[in-house]
Amino acid sequence: MHFIHCARNGGVHAFRDWVDTLAAKHPQLKRFYCYAEDDGISPAADKVGMLNQEQLAAWLPEERDIDAYFLGPKGFMAAIKRHLKALGVPEKQARYEFFGPAAALE
Repeated sequence: MHFIHCARNGGVHAFRDWVDTLAAKHPQLKRFYCYAEDDGISPAADKVGMLNQEQLAAWLPEERDIDAYFLGPKGFMAAIKRHLKALGVPEKQARYEFFGPAAALE
């Protein structure tokens, strides 16, 4: 399982300690963190800046016949959906959930 968490910065990163503990206990769990900005206080992220297609490709398993689940603001999810499609993840296996009312991502 590959778990990718994006947040504005480490100060608003939910469940980091819990996920780190799980990853330490379960080597099949790969976790990656991306912060839009470095707050200078929190533990370092694996990437600082917006999650782009190149970085997502590096973090996904080589086999792209995967189930991907993502949630967040509409703009973020639209970008992730485009990236997953471009990287060969089957569209029917890219599942998402809105924080608010549902809307189309296209």
